Amino acid sequence: MPDDRAEIPSPDAARWHTHLKPIANCIPPLDPEAQILLLLGRDILQVHKVREQRNGPNNAPYAQRLDLGWVVVGNVCLGSVHRSAALSTYRTHVLDNGRPSLLPPCPNKLSIKEKFDIKPLPEVSLACDDFIFDDYVIGDTIFERSKDDNKVGLSIEDRRFLDIMDREMFMDESNSWVAPLPFRTPRQRLPNNRDQALTRLSSLLRTLKKKPEMKSHFVTFMQNIFDRDHAEVAPPLREGQECWYLPIFGVYHPQKPSQIRVVFDSSAQKQGISLNDVLLSGPDLNNSLLGVLLRFRRELVAVTADIEQMFHSFIVKEEDRLPSFPLVQGK
Repeated sequence: MPDDRAEIPSPDAARWHTHLKPIANCIPPLDPEAQILLLLGRDILQVHKVREQRNGPNNAPYAQRLDLGWVVVGNVCLGSVHRSAALSTYRTHVLDNGRPSLLPPCPNKLSIKEKFDIKPLPEVSLACDDFIFDDYVIGDTIFERSKDDNKVGLSIEDRRFLDIMDREMFMDESNSWVAPLPFRTPRQRLPNNRDQALTRLSSLLRTLKKKPEMKSHFVTFMQNIFDRDHAEVAPPLREGQECWYLPIFGVYHPQKPSQIRVVFDSSAQKQGISLNDVLLSGPDLNNSLLGVLLRFRRELVAVTADIEQMFHSFIVKEEDRLPSFPLVQGK
């Protein structure tokens, strides 16, 4: 957010407008040495209450008297001759699926982590009531630009996802990564969708019966899943235990007609809810096309690689394994 002093009303600007002349002397002169230290938002209602107002012609600026003094709203330049060519915007992260943001209570904390070259700032984390303006003040650096200004910020749910992974993801004795299922909090209990999974399985079996080659590829893929310990036989369910069955189906890559990829359909819904609905999706970590093209041009040789079975090589924490398992039939 730029600290544009051209937006600050002054007595001279008010005197150019007939309807603002009577209150021009009530506006303090502009002090170019004064620092901009605080932004009062609409959450502080008392300071935004309008006690008096001066209106003018259409499209003319108007003045409001607040408890802190007079403010002028609108373009005070005659004919808008000094209209800025720059546009200031506030950029945030809008989720693609349109789900509403979750706004937790304000923790009343002020954390400053980024350090700029102008003045070194120690990393501090102070409660609002304990914050004291010292020789350095946030007004010196809060409007500075940094290399990350144009990066899309993380949503609250993305931050919660990363926090879960930072706390609970670890490497086991076999050097395999073990990760939790990032459940939402709170979340809806998953219904038992066994009947739906059986219907999907029956449809899959009919397809495989008609396509023997696809059946062979499918069985080989699933056998490799078990041979590599990427899946295990689910234990018997306890009475009333939460469970979820993953319908499966196969897809082929256009360039690899003899290699099938079995998809575990976590988006399948039962009673209007799916496994995906109770999990945090996490931030988008895919490489941007622009980034790939720029890195491709940096060196003489570009190298790409594909890690086989990488997705299945992550182990789900044992306490998170029971809620979901695929429904398959033996050979």
